[in-house]
Amino acid sequence: MPIRPRIGRTVSSGYPFGPLVQLRILTGQRRGEIVQMGRSHISGSTVTFPPLLTKNNRAHTFPIGANAQSVIENIPGDDDLLFIGTGGKGIFSNWSKQKTALDAAIAEGGHDVAPWTLHDLRRTFDSGLASLGIRIEVIEKLLNHVSGSFAGVAGIYQRHIYLEEMRTAVAAWELYVDKLQRQYSNVAVIGQWAAA
Repeated sequence: MPIRPRIGRTVSSGYPFGPLVQLRILTGQRRGEIVQMGRSHISGSTVTFPPLLTKNNRAHTFPIGANAQSVIENIPGDDDLLFIGTGGKGIFSNWSKQKTALDAAIAEGGHDVAPWTLHDLRRTFDSGLASLGIRIEVIEKLLNHVSGSFAGVAGIYQRHIYLEEMRTAVAAWELYVDKLQRQYSNVAVIGQWAAA
């Protein structure tokens, strides 16, 4: 679903940046973790990042919704690594250039957007889930935070993994994102622009 800017030109980033942005919107995961995602990390509707991939060096298991699964299913190739870099080598790393192109496409489409960073997508995921009434400990589990609700003694004794609660949260988030895309069909919704 590429954006149709007012000037009538279709804007789309394609692979790998488009699906990366979509997955960041839909999952709230850190860019350094999502860019290293491999097909071997995915089992049905659940992703598990090994400690080596995560910022806090702890395994991170989280559910993905139907929209995120669809993004992954449409990623080209059959390599384990989902996001291959330029020339088919290594991991995608062209963040700055692609973000600049996204900002230019939004501006060219006649949309006025305040300066933002790709990390803002993670903040939006966090804040958006809170606005939907999702409990903070569920959000923290989705984001793989080890501070906050899970700091100190709570982190030592609290062993519940919240997987079903996270599934409910992810489903609610995807419905909300879908609603925004329908509501603002003539506005630059990053998820639409990012579609391959």
